[in-house]
Amino acid sequence: MATNSILILGLARSGTSSLGKGLAHQGVGEFVGEPWRSNNPKYRENSSSIFFDYIKEAINIVLKSIITHVPYAYDRPIPLDFHKYLISIFGIENTILITRKNLDEHVDSRMHLRYKSLLKDKYKPLEEAGKSYINKHAAHVPYRSSFTPKSFLQNRKERQMVIDYTIQERKVMFELSKLYNKDIVWYEDLYGNDRDLSLKIINSWTFKDFEIDCIQLNEYLDPKYKYNKSNFDKLI
Repeated sequence: MATNSILILGLARSGTSSLGKGLAHQGVGEFVGEPWRSNNPKYRENSSSIFFDYIKEAINIVLKSIITHVPYAYDRPIPLDFHKYLISIFGIENTILITRKNLDEHVDSRMHLRYKSLLKDKYKPLEEAGKSYINKHAAHVPYRSSFTPKSFLQNRKERQMVIDYTIQERKVMFELSKLYNKDIVWYEDLYGNDRDLSLKIINSWTFKDFEIDCIQLNEYLDPKYKYNKSNFDKLI
């Protein structure tokens, strides 16, 4: 069983990366981000028994995984048993479940992400050809919502696909929450302008065998540091 380690399970665009890096930043442990993302260069390697042995024996790591990410051997869509297995390794006390309250805003955010991902795929051949192009469409870089054309945001087919995926993923998150009697951390509360509320949430976490610097983490997660630079009053 992983020792003194934290598991973060969430949906895309729910603040999982910032939270994981924030915990690692204050010395909780090494940040391991999305090892079972299918386009991760080490995806097959991370799906091996050797990698799982590392996870089981790990000391002081912060593992962040998206609810749709599963090892190569697992069939999709989202198998609940895999996430239950992960939780059994880290312990429910050291597991954070995180997503958004507002479905419409979540879908908007994921539409921005999808547009950037499509552009990233478009320009990837230039990078592979050694061009001096710097890919500004990666997910974890500052951006403004105005960058995404309204025609894409209003594309019914694209939007319905994102809605369907998000609803399906939320169901799995809610099922885990109910199964383990574990409260979901809401993105809007953790990253909102009410920093007293976010501090209260962080203070409520009682990790087994170690403590975190709640004030430092709360400062790290302040919305002024978020990737979306469109408007600090609107969480994208």
